[in-house]
Amino acid sequence: MLVPRTCPVRGCIEVQGHIPSPHKDASGRTWDDWRPTSGKAELHWLYNCQLDCSSCNRASFLRKPHTRAMTLEDQREFFRQCDELNWKPYCTIVGGEPTLHPQYEQLLDELIDWAGTSRIQLWSNAYGEKSQRLVQLTRDKRVSVCQETQKPDGAIREKPAGEYWVSDIYVAPADFGFTRPPCFQHQAGLCGLGVDAEGYFPCAMGGTLAAVLGIPCRTRRLADLFDEQLVAKMTEAMCSTSCGHQWMMHRVDVDALPRKFDTPMSPRWHAAFGDRK
Repeated sequence: MLVPRTCPVRGCIEVQGHIPSPHKDASGRTWDDWRPTSGKAELHWLYNCQLDCSSCNRASFLRKPHTRAMTLEDQREFFRQCDELNWKPYCTIVGGEPTLHPQYEQLLDELIDWAGTSRIQLWSNAYGEKSQRLVQLTRDKRVSVCQETQKPDGAIREKPAGEYWVSDIYVAPADFGFTRPPCFQHQAGLCGLGVDAEGYFPCAMGGTLAAVLGIPCRTRRLADLFDEQLVAKMTEAMCSTSCGHQWMMHRVDVDALPRKFDTPMSPRWHAAFGDRK
């Protein structure tokens, strides 16, 4: 069921979960308009993780994270810019593993005060005593916890037979002479825009592309993601040539590619990760 929402874009009637279409909606938007539609934001409190799952689409298999952890001030600045836009997104707390943040409880309490418990969900692997304790504390505060993200037995290294989820993200289309459109994880589709310590980006995986590949798809000004021309340039830079997510597996034999961090990678990504551990 399509759920009408409000959107800071003037004249826009925001619809959650719409599908790619060349047809205009009631507000005049088309799928080529990449401004936020999902009404969601994914908050990367940190990119650290105690697991090293292969093909992690935030590159949290790195022992030294590619981007610093968010501070309370970083989160408050996000709130301030949202308030300026009169935008109150549904917030997903993600990582890395959020429960590893040393200020987890303070970040959570301030997010609850700003957003309300019904507009927050935690994604946690729930691995280890500390994470399990904080997951329970989060539930006690009446915040939703996504069960599907929990890995109580440790890192998942093997994909289900015949199925990929993120195993082609590090396969750059440009390395094989392709370009591609954005996928469903774009903020104009089903998933949320990304937030981390260094800014805001049109897809939750954009922080990894910005940090590892140096792609200009992250901004300090949240309003840029609501500017049709600016967000189109960011989307083009992020998606067109570098991200293979759920697209390149249909065009090349991903399993035959060299692996790094137990993950298939094309030459562009191999070179960008370099000697990182």
